[in-house]
Amino acid sequence: MPIGREGEYEDLPPHFRQMFETSITTSGNPRQAMSETLPYAAECTAHYLGLIEMIDDQVARILRSLKDNGLEEDTVVIFTADHGEALGEHGAWGHGLNLFQEALRVPLAVSGPGVPSGEIEDPVQLLDLGPTVLALMGVEATTGMVGRSLLDGGSAPPIISSTFGGGPMRWSWLDGRDKVVLRMAAQGDLGAQARSAMQEGQPLPAGGFHFDLEADPGEQDPRSIPDRLMDRCGQAFASSAGRMVPGLQLMVWGRRGAVAVATEVKGEVGVVQAWSRAPMTVLRDGDRLLVSCSASYPVCAAAVAVDPAPPWVRPLDGAATWRGVTVDSPLSIDDLESPGNTPLAPGTYLWWNQARSLVVGGHEETLERLRALGYIE
Repeated sequence: MPIGREGEYEDLPPHFRQMFETSITTSGNPRQAMSETLPYAAECTAHYLGLIEMIDDQVARILRSLKDNGLEEDTVVIFTADHGEALGEHGAWGHGLNLFQEALRVPLAVSGPGVPSGEIEDPVQLLDLGPTVLALMGVEATTGMVGRSLLDGGSAPPIISSTFGGGPMRWSWLDGRDKVVLRMAAQGDLGAQARSAMQEGQPLPAGGFHFDLEADPGEQDPRSIPDRLMDRCGQAFASSAGRMVPGLQLMVWGRRGAVAVATEVKGEVGVVQAWSRAPMTVLRDGDRLLVSCSASYPVCAAAVAVDPAPPWVRPLDGAATWRGVTVDSPLSIDDLESPGNTPLAPGTYLWWNQARSLVVGGHEETLERLRALGYIE
């Protein structure tokens, strides 16, 4: 990256001097009001486009070097980015804590030996790059890889995205023109909490929303989630967010109004994550664990660490509309599998994640990295 030069920021908007002389960033934090940036929106956007042009020039140098040294025909080149960037859309600047298309869409171009010409029109994921590189090298992808080689068309829909700092989580589901966004409410001391926050001029409230990207490509008209999508979204949520944390998972999906879910579980318990649109409580009375949500639709879920891992868990309270389990019957944790393999009807679900689930490298290592990055306490 370019090295700053003395006097470089004197003719730039005040926002730039603040960025380099303090810890303020365009993504926003408690010390920066986004109104400082908005009067300079056009100029800041122009500078961002200048940065893109600089990157283009440097990529061109690399490509010219490959050609000049006779390596062009023997080298796979992948050009992409780890995230998009909000430049004032939805009243926000930066990335990382909302899931609008301007923050999610990135360029992706692949060239080199074994890469067929053409375009993939449907959305794919950066998770597809690992299997793609292995396929181009003639190496078989491991069974634990989530993505799918671009040579085979990339990941099949739906495409799942989520914010990765500690709560409140934002999660999205995309299939064709249908996009569903879940925005969770902060839950106080229930689980890790983010220190950073996207400062948005037009934030969505906590809840579940649907966007028709063909009729509303700018995502300006959030609607309620259509019933036809609820079972598939529930399946996707359980198989993605519901696999992030080891231990006991309790999830109420698609039920309206206040809910309370009780289980019997032995051992020391601690809430790792709590997801809902409204305040939640988790109470412990002996071996009884009670999770309550004041407003549960579309989801109310808790991921609970239990030490030591219990041999069994007993779902209580028949009013919870349990799915796939027998009420008042002890269930071995080895038999409590994630319901994410089938569409989810409205109801209450219970499963157990082993120590390594969706998070590669283990849950504790991931939390350590997030702390080091400043996303959670």
